Amino acid sequence: MTIKRIKLGLMLTAIAFGSATAEDQSVERSVVFIKCVSPNSDKSTQGTGVLVSPYGHVLTAKHVVPQGYKCKGVIGTAAQDPARNLQRDPRLVPIDAALLRFIPGPGETFPFVSYRKLDGSKLKGNAITVSGFPQGGTGEIVTHAGTLSSTIANENGIVATDALTSTGMSGGPVLLKSDHHLIGIIAGADFDPSTGAPASYGVLSVETIADQFKLTLADDEAAQGNNSSNEVASNEKEFGPIQLAPGESKSFP
Repeated sequence: MTIKRIKLGLMLTAIAFGSATAEDQSVERSVVFIKCVSPNSDKSTQGTGVLVSPYGHVLTAKHVVPQGYKCKGVIGTAAQDPARNLQRDPRLVPIDAALLRFIPGPGETFPFVSYRKLDGSKLKGNAITVSGFPQGGTGEIVTHAGTLSSTIANENGIVATDALTSTGMSGGPVLLKSDHHLIGIIAGADFDPSTGAPASYGVLSVETIADQFKLTLADDEAAQGNNSSNEVASNEKEFGPIQLAPGESKSFP
């Protein structure tokens, strides 16, 4: 029996919230609604992202942000049209992940999540949550619970979970329920063609792109010498040219 892959959007990465005390508050402060418009303004896409640095970097699924489209975002809600520009990071990876950035104003920092490694861990079977903004929803962040079904990623960086997702949640965070660290983002699902039902829900393990995007590792793992990715590049030379929205400041830490 063959299984057909379609992009719903379930990418998994282990991230711990940078300044969170309660899971729901952290999700609301770190999950981003993203909307992108084509150069001719005749097509648009939308999805979800998650803040991964205090400097405004947003991790999402690549298929949410097509090349050449202009993207905007808003934190914590999809009930309003995003008004704040998202700058595209020039670093590219060959799997379904992309890095964007809100340009911080003077002295502005963002709540964010750090990630936890899956490969070689004992996290299989652990409880997880997936969050995002389903298309046609109320604009409120929707969070579903599930279980991490595998910890070894395939050639596309995908690991399996049974957590339910839907269109519009692509790029949203997949977090460990125990400590709220990021393990992946919503990237896709495998469907059984004989029944049309999902055979498994996939997540893109953040570990597979952490080095390229220089994501922040969980403190306890970093203390054990496992941190090969210190923090997302934040200077203008690495990030590329900046396009500012009205009222935005060209300010880098």
